[in-house]
Amino acid sequence: MTMIQTDIKKLIGYGVQRGLVPEEDVVYTANKLLELFGLEELECVCSADKEASSVPESELEAILGRMCDYAFEKGLIAENSVTYRDLFDTKVMGLLVPRPSEVIGKFKELYAQSPQAATDYYYKLSKDSDYIRRYRIVKDMKWVSPTKYGDLDITVNLSKPEKDPKAIAALVQAAGVEALVNSQISGDQCKAHKPDPEIYQYTMKKMRAKPSECLVVEDSTYGITAAKAAGAVVIAKKDDRFGYDQSGADYLVERLTEIVKLIEGGVIWK
Repeated sequence: MTMIQTDIKKLIGYGVQRGLVPEEDVVYTANKLLELFGLEELECVCSADKEASSVPESELEAILGRMCDYAFEKGLIAENSVTYRDLFDTKVMGLLVPRPSEVIGKFKELYAQSPQAATDYYYKLSKDSDYIRRYRIVKDMKWVSPTKYGDLDITVNLSKPEKDPKAIAALVQAAGVEALVNSQISGDQCKAHKPDPEIYQYTMKKMRAKPSECLVVEDSTYGITAAKAAGAVVIAKKDDRFGYDQSGADYLVERLTEIVKLIEGGVIWK
């Protein structure tokens, strides 16, 4: 049995364990997965299969990762980037979840008994189906801050993956600005996250530019802090949605087109 076949059996076993795949749907789900991967057959698969009957939650990331590797090798996904891999493994997990009408029906049924029960059901479904990627969320920073209104739970979301270089290059190409972009840097090329200035320092070094020669366009408080710590001139695009503190920026603009006027007018560099 090949690795992809083994992983299909393990994934089905995972689905059965978590209640995503009913006993009656095991063969049906296996056939849908075989179709997705362009395979013709799978050795006898059933929920009692020892190889697939005990799949720990922690193994899901590895199973989906190998499936994405296989999909890229076989040309089932266009690029081996975070974006394309996320889209593909979402398609994989989509074959294990109930139809929307079933989820809604179950939610309403439980809600009639208890809103808490309905919410718990949907939250568990979201985690088990990998809609909530638990292995990424563990990277988040969390703490409790006491306030006059009571304890406030605070979370800094670090689980959203950075766009990798290939995804950035694709966006640059799609925008038709390749001739204007000398370097493409992504967050996964650095160890520290903003407000640490590492990404800007790394970029300056790669471009062989002095900090005072660099102009950074940001919007978030952390981004502005990181750019200023790196010694760059910072322009902030005015934020009207998230309440960012943008006071640390050197300039504040309503529209990005204003940046050209600042440069050409000699406001930034005399």
